[in-house]
Amino acid sequence: QTMPGQTRLYLHWRNENGYWSTTYDNLNGGDLTSVLPVTTGLWGLAQASWTPPGATAAAHYVPLGGGIIWVGRGLADRQNTLSPNSSISMPMRFRNGRPQLRDYVISTRFVGYAEDNFTWVWCDLVDGIPAMGGIPTLKWISGSQVQSPRTIVFPPRTEPASFTGFCQSEKPAPGAPILYVDNSATDGQTAAALLVLYDAFTNRPLPILDERITAVTSWIPLGNITISDN
Repeated sequence: QTMPGQTRLYLHWRNENGYWSTTYDNLNGGDLTSVLPVTTGLWGLAQASWTPPGATAAAHYVPLGGGIIWVGRGLADRQNTLSPNSSISMPMRFRNGRPQLRDYVISTRFVGYAEDNFTWVWCDLVDGIPAMGGIPTLKWISGSQVQSPRTIVFPPRTEPASFTGFCQSEKPAPGAPILYVDNSATDGQTAAALLVLYDAFTNRPLPILDERITAVTSWIPLGNITISDN
């Protein structure tokens, strides 16, 4: 249930002609017999019925180009507010349905919105290649799971994070996976985490294969959270 109130079932296929996917939105009931072809199960018996895993509001699934899939939980699924002198972990989990031969950068931003909930007032950025940029095929083998966690930190108001430019904070170590809240953040302000993957050599973004997202933004929205000084 990546989009609030909407369920979507992805079916990923492979045969001698390659890979492809089909999607079904808001299926009624749990039986998939009407949308799946007849298959053979144990002892050569035809598969009689299929039951998909249950959809929950915290279960997100966003397919990307090349067979990579982001799975995980958004910020709002973890907590609703973020206050000074606190932090929140943001697990970044990806699954892969086929081998990858290139390195992909996982780019995350934590932004504070203006009152229009669109314009970025402040921002921080972390770009990183999982496993320290090791050989891609050791990370993105078919069926693998890759993790690249981030931590969002709201320092005390009296000891704010230092920024050298827009979206550029000083990290405790080069490449540290930390996203800082700017001290200009105000009580009641909406903040959001955003995600995109891009090719480490060409800088081309990996396409997001969910038209419901790309109709609104070029990033995967990882959820909103409210700044609170209480």
